[in-house]
Amino acid sequence: MESEEHRQFVKNAVQYIKRTFDLVENQMFIDLGELGKAPPKVIDGFRADIYVHTPKYIIIGEAKTDNDINNKHTVAQLASYIKEVKTFSQERHIIMSCSWSSYATMRNFLRNFRKPYDLSDITFHTVDPMRKGEVLP
Repeated sequence: MESEEHRQFVKNAVQYIKRTFDLVENQMFIDLGELGKAPPKVIDGFRADIYVHTPKYIIIGEAKTDNDINNKHTVAQLASYIKEVKTFSQERHIIMSCSWSSYATMRNFLRNFRKPYDLSDITFHTVDPMRKGEVLP
């Protein structure tokens, strides 16, 4: 069972996605435990917190608590999500949401993760607790 903190990060990402992509919640699969509509697809053994597949977008969203950013689980998860979005021709987006205290760590983790790969066809976003969000260059 996910913590309330984790659920809040998922909700922050949902609000960011709704605003940024002009989507409504019924277009998203959102894993919030008993409160949500869990994504139907397991990707290499991982279930994303948010999964969106529309005629225009493929979006995978993931919330991370402070101790769950730069570890083997997250690296494997992100690699699987990248592989998944690359199978689609729509606009590809990966959204990562976390706390203020981990925001810089998340941005650095994603930048370093992307360096050895050509991931220019995927847009990466980070979402802060104010739901502002940022597209990483």
